[in-house]
Amino acid sequence: MEENKNLTIDGYILTGGAASRMGGDKALLTISGRTFVQQIAAGLSRVTRDVFVVGGKTPGLKTVPDIPVDGGQTKSSMTGLYSALRHSRSEWVFVVACDMPFVTAELFEAIIELSDGAKCAVIPVSSDGVAQPLCGLYRVSACVEKAESALKNGQRSLQRLLDDVDAQRVGFEHFQGLAGSEYLFMNVNTPKEYALALRLADREPSG
Repeated sequence: MEENKNLTIDGYILTGGAASRMGGDKALLTISGRTFVQQIAAGLSRVTRDVFVVGGKTPGLKTVPDIPVDGGQTKSSMTGLYSALRHSRSEWVFVVACDMPFVTAELFEAIIELSDGAKCAVIPVSSDGVAQPLCGLYRVSACVEKAESALKNGQRSLQRLLDDVDAQRVGFEHFQGLAGSEYLFMNVNTPKEYALALRLADREPSG
């Protein structure tokens, strides 16, 4: 791992979603010879102190269970984020959804490089102008209680949480120069989207 601006960062890959539209576990999907989780973990391992999987198990990676709040059993992205925040002993966590196979170490590095002055969270914005909370950097001390409070109140909107913690949103123009920038933030939620992802991966140069 390389040190980045002296931040201590743990990486967490969220795998606990229902994946009803895919009809199977998205964490087990493969691309370019690796599962989505392995692909993401390879990038995170270059910029974080340690990498964990939240809500599922992947051979070779440490796992963290979803932590229910007030006995709640409903899993959500907010639950996964809260579990990462509660588990981490680092100052920051980098959280990535398991259905984003085209994220890269270069993207993670760019987000971290843009964290100067950020108090709570650094969140990239995709080309369509949508903030991407499931590919973001969160300061544990500033966000863990906000996420817990949201869950206790039945509020699971990550976009609303970004407002609550006054997240720093980073425009897509900062990432346009990265390789494959047009689909860095692509989510794979359906068989049709998976087929597209495989076609895109085939177009990429090897190595």
